[in-house]
Amino acid sequence: MMMRTVVTVSILVVAAVVGVLGATPATGTATNITGTAVTPSTVTTGDATTISVSLTVEGVDTGDGTTDGSVTLSVPDAVNLSNTRTTDISVGPNASNNRGMIDVDARTVTVSWDDDTGTPGENFSISFDLEGIVVGRTGDTAVTAAVDADATGGAEVTATVGTITTIASKSDRSVTETPATLYFSEHDVDLTAISGANPAGSPQRFYGVTGEAEGVSHRQKIRLRSI
Repeated sequence: MMMRTVVTVSILVVAAVVGVLGATPATGTATNITGTAVTPSTVTTGDATTISVSLTVEGVDTGDGTTDGSVTLSVPDAVNLSNTRTTDISVGPNASNNRGMIDVDARTVTVSWDDDTGTPGENFSISFDLEGIVVGRTGDTAVTAAVDADATGGAEVTATVGTITTIASKSDRSVTETPATLYFSEHDVDLTAISGANPAGSPQRFYGVTGEAEGVSHRQKIRLRSI
């Protein structure tokens, strides 16, 4: 009789909740974020991808001579920005000297501009591309934006601008919740969505594995260890 051996994996999963925050703006500052889009909405783990971001910031005063107005995108630690650059930056109307900056350690992307003889209460259209972004874990990744249109150093309005869904196309299946069952006969099972597992592209070793066999009373555990 053929016996199928299984291993039960129990790993603590910590969930992060990203909310939409609001601030009471001062006169002439941004009042709202609308028209948000992040495309493509689905990417593959470990692959360098170009992501396009667009949003509209309402209530910007472009006539008060502000320099270094900005919108800052934040991404979770599943996103690797090490080889990412900003391209095709567009901010307007009535903005000049558009520029982008990436902080790899803080996992932020900041697009800045200077006022260019505009008027109070303008609706700013902002768009740009992120080339070479890499997501290392399967699941949904929220992208948030914080606007500092009057360059005071604090966010006037913050919102989630989009969600990137990451899949492991080269795997037979993905394990996204625990406890879960892995079969010794399986190959290419994606574990990147589980807290404690390495992101895509990083080696990892199972050790001390004997498992739990169906029809057998013996019971043992599995652990993960980075190498």
